[in-house]
Amino acid sequence: MAIQKGPAMFIKLIVMLSAIVVLATASEASLVNRLPLSNNSTIVSQGIARSVIIVPNEKAYIALGQKLSDNIAKLTGVQIPVEAASDYVSEKPRLIKVDKLDRNFILIGQVWNNAVLERLYANYYDPTDAVFPGPGGWEIRTICNPFKRGQNCIAATGSDLEGCKLAVQHFANAIKKDGSDWSVPYTVDVHLTGEAREQEEAY
Repeated sequence: MAIQKGPAMFIKLIVMLSAIVVLATASEASLVNRLPLSNNSTIVSQGIARSVIIVPNEKAYIALGQKLSDNIAKLTGVQIPVEAASDYVSEKPRLIKVDKLDRNFILIGQVWNNAVLERLYANYYDPTDAVFPGPGGWEIRTICNPFKRGQNCIAATGSDLEGCKLAVQHFANAIKKDGSDWSVPYTVDVHLTGEAREQEEAY
């Protein structure tokens, strides 16, 4: 039997590879319940925590997460749990654990110390790193449905601990004082410093 060579064989290979990609995509879509996007992120509803504060496993960040949780409890009557980011990501492969995708995430930290932010950074959802937003800079950013399970992430982050403290402070100031329900509308609020600010001004 003669082995086909040349353009005809190349076209057949392209068709076969395209079919494999289509089948793989269809299979993935069937496994994942792709819920519709929601611009609002529910933090507290009907006296129940609908979110979790995810922090690096470092004393200063755990304390910062607990401070935010206490502020939320003071104004809504509901304590939001504070949990370590390392518990939310598997080692091999580096993926968000599916059984953790049942609440909205409030994320504190940076790409190098918060495993969930690491995954968002790797997939171009959140740009926070050593340069952006800069030393002492901060951001509050809603990321809608990044894991295709219907929940949102709110990044209250900065390039360092001081920036994270300011992000948490601004986030806490937005807590509603009327009633026990609290949802955060879609938000992108960024304060740049250093090189990031210089790049924006030069743009």
